[in-house]
Amino acid sequence: MKVGDIVELSAYGKGLYSVSHNSDNWGIVIEPHDYQFAWKVKWYRGDGTCHTAWNNRKEIKYLKLKK
Repeated sequence: MKVGDIVELSAYGKGLYSVSHNSDNWGIVIEPHDYQFAWKVKWYRGDGTCHTAWNNRKEIKYLKLKK
């Protein structure tokens, strides 16, 4: 995973209350952690608001577009 990748929550991330209640829809990776175990993600919500959060690699996955 690298800066600029578009991501969404993984099944594991959706199961964690501390992550899932803060992150909606999709996000963009904006900064890697020093040790590459976490990434800072700018999350975008459906109502047009956004926020940033640190997420472990296990909590996020690449966004797959629906056809």
